[in-house]
Amino acid sequence: MRVVQNVLKELNDLSSDVDNKNLVGIQGICDRIVCCLCNQANGAYKLFAPLPVIYNLPIYNNIYVVGIWGMGGVGKTTIAKVVYARMRSQFEASYFVDNVRERSSGNTTLAPLKEEMFSRILGDKPIKMDTTFTKRRFGSKKILVVFDDVTDVWQIEFLVGDLKYFGEGSQIIITTRDKQVLKNCVLHDEFIFKIEGSCEDDARQLFYRYAFQQNHPLRDYDELSHEVIRYAKGVPLVLKVLGSVLYGRTKHFWKSTIEKLQIIPNENIQKVLKISYDELEDLEKSIFLDIACFLKWEDREFATTFLDACGFYAEHGITILIDKCLVTISCDNKITTHDLLQEMGWEIVRQESTKHLGIRSRLWYPEDIYRVLEGKTVSVKENM
Repeated sequence: MRVVQNVLKELNDLSSDVDNKNLVGIQGICDRIVCCLCNQANGAYKLFAPLPVIYNLPIYNNIYVVGIWGMGGVGKTTIAKVVYARMRSQFEASYFVDNVRERSSGNTTLAPLKEEMFSRILGDKPIKMDTTFTKRRFGSKKILVVFDDVTDVWQIEFLVGDLKYFGEGSQIIITTRDKQVLKNCVLHDEFIFKIEGSCEDDARQLFYRYAFQQNHPLRDYDELSHEVIRYAKGVPLVLKVLGSVLYGRTKHFWKSTIEKLQIIPNENIQKVLKISYDELEDLEKSIFLDIACFLKWEDREFATTFLDACGFYAEHGITILIDKCLVTISCDNKITTHDLLQEMGWEIVRQESTKHLGIRSRLWYPEDIYRVLEGKTVSVKENM
């Protein structure tokens, strides 16, 4: 019986639920993350203190942690799954805690997820998680755990309690859209991997796999494919969603879809991108919308002065937006945002217009501004 269990464990370790079509251009970053964890465990990084103060408590065992950070849709979860599948056989137990944000939102609670994690790691169910006996059993194992889509460090605290409960040599991977989560985990920058999206060649290959189910486009679809890939700006989620929508469709359908995207963004893509925006406070939302509509590629100092004049506490808000990957600062100190995030901001303002009978908080298209000056269809409400 024990032999069968060992064989089943090995087979499970070799399997993965990652869609192989998604594994384009991520091997390098996966290798670097694995190398980072292995080097930590081997003592190669002398600057790293293994999370001594997440909960303001001492840590007794060597626990090694990396963070995977980036905007929605860039492939953080896929990368974490690949790393997890490659490394899990080296541990006595492992668990992938997926969709932490979603499972802790609204009226839902992380309690069932916590019970499931402890049961899987310890190999029995039901289980009394907060007993001294359970904590000792948990701490006796070398464990690999992934916390996916974390929005606040309290979620990790709720799921595992004090980090001292992890066994020596355990490793943790955290994926998040918010760098502050990783800062609260006392992670130095060398252990935080920012995911930027696919390069042009990888984006093309990934799109072809979804749009044509092969590694090259159909005849006469080259230019249309180029337009979609250019629109996606390297975001794997967008390439996958649009490729799936366009698969098997006529050229007329492709052209119509591309024209529609210039006016109306894809709803499924918008839902994913908008998660970080929805978590902002009102002033931070206003700052993001102003950047999307007016301040993109402006000097950061100018943008800060502009926003402070509106009473928005710009330095605080811009820092929050940077940590959440909603805006970035260029090497020459210009403030910018990803084209798809800018498009999301525009759509949010347009939706405001729908809700408020044509009244918009911001105007940026010359045609709309002209109509306001002429006293026609569009008006502007006072900005908060």
